[in-house]
Amino acid sequence: MDLRAEPRSAETAEGLSDAAENSKRSFRLGLLSLFGLAFLFVSINETGLWVGDSRFEVFENPNQRLRRMVSMWDSSRGLGRERGDFWPGLTIFVAFFRAIGFPTWVVERLWHGSLICLGGAGVALFLREFRPRATLAQLSAAALYMFGPYSVAFLLPSNLYTNYAVAPWVWLLFYRGAHRRRWRHVGALGLIVLLLGNTEAAGTAYAFLYLIPIAIFAVVIDQTLRWRDVWAWGLRFGAIAVGISLSILAVVLISADVFDQNLRETESSRALNSNSSWAETWRGLGSWLLYLRNSFGLARPATSVYLTSGVTVLGTFGIPVCALFGLTRRRRETSLLGLMMVIGLMVMVGLFPNDESSLYGRIIGSIYDNIKPVEFLRNNFKAGSGAMFGICGLFGITAEWVVTGLRQHQSRLSGRGALFSLLSVGMGAVLVL
Repeated sequence: MDLRAEPRSAETAEGLSDAAENSKRSFRLGLLSLFGLAFLFVSINETGLWVGDSRFEVFENPNQRLRRMVSMWDSSRGLGRERGDFWPGLTIFVAFFRAIGFPTWVVERLWHGSLICLGGAGVALFLREFRPRATLAQLSAAALYMFGPYSVAFLLPSNLYTNYAVAPWVWLLFYRGAHRRRWRHVGALGLIVLLLGNTEAAGTAYAFLYLIPIAIFAVVIDQTLRWRDVWAWGLRFGAIAVGISLSILAVVLISADVFDQNLRETESSRALNSNSSWAETWRGLGSWLLYLRNSFGLARPATSVYLTSGVTVLGTFGIPVCALFGLTRRRRETSLLGLMMVIGLMVMVGLFPNDESSLYGRIIGSIYDNIKPVEFLRNNFKAGSGAMFGICGLFGITAEWVVTGLRQHQSRLSGRGALFSLLSVGMGAVLVL
């Protein structure tokens, strides 16, 4: 009996190994396909034209900007003042491709496509930490994170979008580093912080604040970590981050007056939350810029389809409905995704409605009014990475359940499967629009 059982075990092990290899192959091919779509979409949009994105001088003369970046004085603005920006990642990327002869509009498209791909890959890889073979769920989540309404609405200016693309990598490196206790994960995260510079401090801060629910999930719910593992990781990262961030901190401290002036002259926290209702935030929208009108119509006409097309509006509501159904599936990552979604949506809604804010909104409003250094977080739509990650991940779980049920021809799933398949098709129509 034992002799006959051994071959069965070997065959089973071989079958599992083949299944794992097939899953990896499908995952890689799926990600490459999504990358191809990302670069295709950004390339065919207004070919030959470019909009200057975050700063015109970054794309027109990146080498000069690199030289100025090591100086504390900016002679090109305000008749001379302290420099307030330190953006090594974007500037080095643009300088490299401009140096080898790429035209400006192509470099801008490469930058945008790279950011979209970076975000999608981070989401897929982070979800893969929980269920290595759930390829369909991971790719569905990545696709929605890359091409969903939030990406369409906030890709420009890309200095705001960069943190959305980088945030999943922050969470992935923390999760791997705390579990595997290797310095390379801490070092990689430190390098990300250095390349980000002070591109968008609020978005970076929100990305790191989401480490709190991730740590709570890993210690309390998943029980794969202990609190001492989390603190050990924090000490290792702190040791590296302090050294790496000295250049960034120097710029911030020396240019404190510039940043303070920007806070006083730009939009107030209540103006920023004038349209961040639960309904609009739920769709991945809600930022006041999307609803701003001038004499020509909407200030950002490219996103008007999300406000004027009934089919598109219905589809963008269908996506989070699918995500809610994902909460009913017993998967290892479900509680984390639900936690990220709820916390993220609450932060993004913020003070809305300004005249009758929730208890959370009143507390946050009081903090912004009385603690000025915290006011840089007032544009709480920069916290969208966590909320969208939760929604996208739960949507991926739903998509996996639907497809699996339809493949197995389970009659008890046919009705609900058809419904969620229809909503998935609706999502596809939204992305195409």
